[in-house]
Amino acid sequence: MTVEDIAARVGLSEPTLRKYYFRELGDGPAVARALVLEAMFDKAKAGNVSAARLMLAEFDKGDTAPPIRPQAAEPAAKKEPPLGKKAQADVDAKTAHEDTGWGPLLN
Repeated sequence: MTVEDIAARVGLSEPTLRKYYFRELGDGPAVARALVLEAMFDKAKAGNVSAARLMLAEFDKGDTAPPIRPQAAEPAAKKEPPLGKKAQADVDAKTAHEDTGWGPLLN
């Protein structure tokens, strides 16, 4: 669709559409193409010969690779928040005597 047609369809003026939806207008065709190719790839994997032929033709063009679905990310190890000033002083105080002459007396 043209930008004018899209603006008329959604009920916005063309300048408003371009102002607020410029990313979608720029990326929209590529996203739509990728969705169609992904659906065709799924059909080809399921055994649809027509879809397989279309995908092979797309691969031969050289500008299309098989769609790669994102893998589920492994949960990141939770990072403990840094200790505050007083909490760090308490931790340090528990071992402050170890390298001094007082160490053996305090244990």
